[in-house]
Amino acid sequence: MGHQIDKFLDNQSTADFLADVSKNGSGVYDLPLPSHIKGRASLPDGTELTLDRFKVVIKEDGSIKTAYPYNSDYPTSKPKR
Repeated sequence: MGHQIDKFLDNQSTADFLADVSKNGSGVYDLPLPSHIKGRASLPDGTELTLDRFKVVIKEDGSIKTAYPYNSDYPTSKPKR
C-alpha cells in the first residue's frame, strides 16, 4: 500500500504508558516515542525503520481507539492518488 507497517513489541509497558496518556482526555495525540517503549516498523519492501513517534486516539469515554508507533520521515497511511 506504500506506507509503513508498525507495531508495539511490549504490550504491557505500552498499555501502562498509554493509560497515562489517556488521562489527558479525548483527542488525537502525536507524541515523541519514549525510549522505554519498543516497537518495530518497516516499509512494504522490507526496509526496517527506526521509530521516533507514536500516535494515539482517545475516545470521549477515555478508552483508546488506536495507538501505533511510527517513523516521522515516512507516510503512515495509504498515499492519496
